[in-house]
Amino acid sequence: MTASNKNTLNTSRQERFLKAVELLDSARSYTRLGGVHALVALADEYHTDQALQAEEKHTKGQRIVDVLCAYIRSPFELAFRYDELSQDKPNPHGSYRENHQDFYMHRAELLAEAKVRQQALQEIHRRLRHFPQGDRRNYVEGSWSGFEYDFSNSVFFYPVDMKDSWYQNSVDFSGCTYYASAEFSGSTYERSAYFCDSTYYDWVFFNNSTYFGEAQWSGSTYHDSARFSWSVYYGEVSFHDSVYGGSVFFDQSFYYDEALFYSSTYRGEAGFDGSLYRGSVFVSDSVFEGEVSLYGSVFCGALNFGTDFFGEPYPSRFVQSAPCFVAEKNARATLFGSSSNNFVVEDSGYSIALGADGPPLGCGFLSAEQTDYLATKFREVYEARTYLRDSQVPQEQRELLKRLESFNEELRACRKGPTALPLAILPAKK
Repeated sequence: MTASNKNTLNTSRQERFLKAVELLDSARSYTRLGGVHALVALADEYHTDQALQAEEKHTKGQRIVDVLCAYIRSPFELAFRYDELSQDKPNPHGSYRENHQDFYMHRAELLAEAKVRQQALQEIHRRLRHFPQGDRRNYVEGSWSGFEYDFSNSVFFYPVDMKDSWYQNSVDFSGCTYYASAEFSGSTYERSAYFCDSTYYDWVFFNNSTYFGEAQWSGSTYHDSARFSWSVYYGEVSFHDSVYGGSVFFDQSFYYDEALFYSSTYRGEAGFDGSLYRGSVFVSDSVFEGEVSLYGSVFCGALNFGTDFFGEPYPSRFVQSAPCFVAEKNARATLFGSSSNNFVVEDSGYSIALGADGPPLGCGFLSAEQTDYLATKFREVYEARTYLRDSQVPQEQRELLKRLESFNEELRACRKGPTALPLAILPAKK
């Protein structure tokens, strides 16, 4: 391509970009939808242009992603009337009870805008997932996985489906409001992931996901059920200062760094069972109104129900029953790698019955051999994770991902064996 032709092409693409951005500001929803499709097509064109250097592709693609994210984040006044406008007819006790005409007009506006924004999110989602030969077990990054995504403070007045996404850079969903269901399961986050300070009015799923960097959900409110099961957290993870109105499950997961659940309210069932916790776990200063399960888990670091980071007393309270550390039906008990746990809880609730050696009744400590084995595996996991973070070679990255998955499978088997009943109760470490 000659320099003249290249300049002409660049000018044409810039004009198309500006025109598409202008369309997003149209009063007509179908015109705004056309702007979304135009921007997506232009980003794909940049991605497949062999004449562009990788850095230039990324820069131009990121600019388009930023515009799409900004559009999704932009305020839409009628969104805050979702409860009323999502119904088929006016609520006789609602704000439209005396003006049905406005109700149907505003409902149409809300549905039209929801369609445009949901389409923008779907186009992003399609390019964050990729399944070679349709094999979901070996999915890799999509064509847009290398971009950063800022959805912070968005109001989603439509269902969110971002499952099976792969993010190579940071993603920010903090401060968001979800009026409808949200699905994030099966996703991989190579860098930081922020979901903190958000409100979920419907169910939300984060199952079967992997987080290589910091992951935050602190300060959030869940009005319905929430699921984080079968996930892997390589960095620090925070769920503290949250309210769970329905059931919540964190079970069958790996936590390779600190796990923070403190200062939270759990109004329904809470599941922490069948998991492996390498670092310290803080669940202090919390209220559990439903059943709590921790059986079949291994806590290598200290488990704290009654103290904060500084050792100050902030006991939790169990309203309905004491937490379950041993489940006869499931034939599982909990094991500990540290003797520095704190099981002090409020007197106004159910206490945690402890055995003579320190852990809850029916539970035990890891053996010296088990501790050494886990320490070796944790070191191997850390090294593989570090190499993966620094690697720029796709084939090497895939090999490291497979190695990490293999380590996790070994550790899953390691957790299952020792926690099976009957336990050979071991004395506390000196």
